Amino acid sequence: MALLLLLSILLLLGFLYIESVNEDNLRRIDQYHQQVGAATAAQLWALSVERRDPKLFPLHDRSWINQSPLLFSLEDEEDPAQPAGITAEQRKQIMEAVRASDSFRPPEVIDFETPFVLAPILSVGKKWELPGFDDSLDEKQQSLCWHQGMEFVESMLGGGVLIHELCRLTLLDGFLESSQRWLNLDDEQELNRILITLARIERPRQALVRAVQVELMQTLDFYDQELGGEPLTYYLIPVCFDLKYFLDRNLEWSLNPYDQEEMALHSETPPFYAPVSSVVMIHFENVFNRMRATDSLLLVTRAAFKAMLAKKREQEWQPPEGIERLEGPDGRVRIHVTDGPAGTDLYLPE
Repeated sequence: MALLLLLSILLLLGFLYIESVNEDNLRRIDQYHQQVGAATAAQLWALSVERRDPKLFPLHDRSWINQSPLLFSLEDEEDPAQPAGITAEQRKQIMEAVRASDSFRPPEVIDFETPFVLAPILSVGKKWELPGFDDSLDEKQQSLCWHQGMEFVESMLGGGVLIHELCRLTLLDGFLESSQRWLNLDDEQELNRILITLARIERPRQALVRAVQVELMQTLDFYDQELGGEPLTYYLIPVCFDLKYFLDRNLEWSLNPYDQEEMALHSETPPFYAPVSSVVMIHFENVFNRMRATDSLLLVTRAAFKAMLAKKREQEWQPPEGIERLEGPDGRVRIHVTDGPAGTDLYLPE
């Protein structure tokens, strides 16, 4: 009898503990919804698009890509051994379609099965600056090609979720590196136009914060949808502690993903009692390394063009906060991002 009473007390205490964990989980999720200003991943994505800086390239609808024979034909023609570029006429057609399309609106529901039309965009973006079979571009036409390509990448991939950002980083690297060949242009107007285009590119550092938060909200939506939205279901021991682990490692971190201590916690391997977390949690270390490299490349490229434009105008250029102008023993000047990753410094033309 005493043993039965003891077991009953232990069961009651266990239930009360699980209940407190469950209620704390739900409270923290509700608090997070209030902090980001949205109740679902789709709402958060839509809110981020609505709040997008108007000085950046406008986002355009991507649904027309499914009905674009030109984009799919360019993708089908891709030969890794001998990649062919896009002709000036094809670029013109694509840009006309982009600019004529509606403003981008995120889907009303986003989950792990949401389709994203990325392959044609990525394929076309990679080919954009390659010479087409009928292209013979002078310097001015090459510059126009670059401006159009940057607008295409930002309009079709900007403001997106994580998969969009990964594709955008891939294309941005190529376009930013190619822009550096115009650092010693004599045309001040063109240097200024390049600076304007660079200023309309969203910094990867900012974009990734949004992508991380939408990704997290998508997982919270998954928990809710898979459990049927029934609060009592959260009392299941595997779900209760799995969800707690996920919240512990992600909520605070997603609000400040550059915090090294929070990143270290997020990168830990989930324990055995968190099977869902082990599947849905993404190890962002490599993603953040890529982001930092591209973000630094964007900053040094902007700074380099400003420095060269000031030189053309015989003006003194002062590096902005976070940017350093370093001069080596050989007199060569390089632009450096404070705390930027190795390999992202940019030498100015002599």
